[in-house]
Amino acid sequence: MEKSSSEYAKLNAFIRAIYNSFCPKFDAENIYCYFQSLEYNNRIISDIKSFESILAALSDGNAKWKKADVNASDGFWIQTVFARNECEYCDFPAKPQNIKVYAYFKHTDIQDVFVDSLKYLLHHAKKSFAAKIAVFNRSDQMCYWLSQNDFNYLEEFYRPYANDMVESLPFVAYKGKLGISRDFPGIESSHNSTMAYIISDYLKTVKNSCNIDLEDMYNNYISKWNGDLYEECGFGGFKNNSALSFIVILDTLDVLLGEAVITDHSFLLSGDARMWQVLAESRCWSDVNNCWVKSDPCNAWSSVCRQRKVS
Repeated sequence: MEKSSSEYAKLNAFIRAIYNSFCPKFDAENIYCYFQSLEYNNRIISDIKSFESILAALSDGNAKWKKADVNASDGFWIQTVFARNECEYCDFPAKPQNIKVYAYFKHTDIQDVFVDSLKYLLHHAKKSFAAKIAVFNRSDQMCYWLSQNDFNYLEEFYRPYANDMVESLPFVAYKGKLGISRDFPGIESSHNSTMAYIISDYLKTVKNSCNIDLEDMYNNYISKWNGDLYEECGFGGFKNNSALSFIVILDTLDVLLGEAVITDHSFLLSGDARMWQVLAESRCWSDVNNCWVKSDPCNAWSSVCRQRKVS
């Protein structure tokens, strides 16, 4: 890591601010709310029932799509799933191969933008997709789950809005003004909640905020993640984390520190479904290799190595 870089200093300062805000009680949920900038007194959606009806009607009369499945039962999000008619069954498309995208606006009425984005995807998308909008203001007001090709359509839709959008999540990589990640199968945890746990676990080891160092935090995460592989009763916080979550977090760090830039051909945007499935089903690198050998004994690791540029 280039410790003299402005990116490094910015993330270090952010972690120190968290330390100073919560010391000595470093609860992962409170840290998550802190960097999500949750504002429960600032509603984005004033009439949930009415907005549910608007979303439910979007796919009506469209021969390519089944009726939208809308869910606002948790009181914090309104979630919509759109399934193609040719799909016999379509669950929530937070599949390993699908990209998770975050969008945040400064001033725009995002209800209208959100509805228009769904209309655009219904017109262009080739595969099932899902989206959700926050009821209360937060740093990831809107989220989408979609395929690599359909992400290109979402990017087209948001391009004219770039001046009104903000890169709002400190530990998420951005392509333009859209945050890029994946969901983490195997654990009930998102990218951001996993980062909150990584931060809280690290800060419990720190004696003074002056000692905080980003590299130390990630080394702490790596050692705990690897340690869980061999200790039956080891540190519980990272148990069941997949190789997918591990590799996405480390690739995201490369982007955050300016050591990589997300392009259309970047690893984080890869649409290689088999590779992502293997990573999602693997707990360590020997698992990854074993899964690859079973399905393609002459080509084990080659795709991952090409994507990660490792040998």
